Amino acid sequence: MITYRLLGGLLLGGMALAALGGCGASEPDKAFKYKMIVEVETPQGLCSGSSVRELHFRSGGKGSSWVPSLGQNRPRVKLRGEAVAIDLPNGRTLFALLTGADGDVDYAARIADRSGLWSVKNPRPTNEPIELWPNAPDTERQKNTSPVPMLVTLGDVSDPTSVERVDPDNLEASFGKGYRLKAITVQVTDDEVTTGIEKRLGWLLDENRKRFDPNLPPQGIPLGNFSGLFSTELF
Repeated sequence: MITYRLLGGLLLGGMALAALGGCGASEPDKAFKYKMIVEVETPQGLCSGSSVRELHFRSGGKGSSWVPSLGQNRPRVKLRGEAVAIDLPNGRTLFALLTGADGDVDYAARIADRSGLWSVKNPRPTNEPIELWPNAPDTERQKNTSPVPMLVTLGDVSDPTSVERVDPDNLEASFGKGYRLKAITVQVTDDEVTTGIEKRLGWLLDENRKRFDPNLPPQGIPLGNFSGLFSTELF
């Protein structure tokens, strides 16, 4: 027969173990998807392209942000997706890369939080789009960072060394008169993650062709491994 004294000791011991077990425990995995839409005005009318990315992450501890950070409780974040491709009527293609215009390699993973689209602490219950261009949201996390992705095009889609930067303020310099970046927006979505960019850029599957010396042309592009700029699925 269990005495009240013994029962009380068991209960206290159980509570202590439960407290220890919960100390520093990570929150469960979370995931959401967002779509980036890029619109370009051309002499032949409006052209657009989009790409769906998925963020899968585990928070480093109760109350911590999912945004990558330093420290013992560093969250683990995995991005799946690829660049946005916008086919233009002149036969060229504009790509909005996974990296930011300022060279931030984590841009595609950070932009949802920085723009205020979605976060663990403040989830948006709506699919209302948020405009990154031309009117970027003025949020605290957005300060000192680029609200837009790095834009590039290729003179020859079969030659990765023909890649060149595209100025979002001056598409005419790359594509000719009448080309203008109209809008870049992001929104929460349930659509499937976009894949298959390697069908456009076959060299992404060639390890020897997608890796470059950053000291060689083209200049101004964060080189090293092009697959990380165009897709997360081709490492």
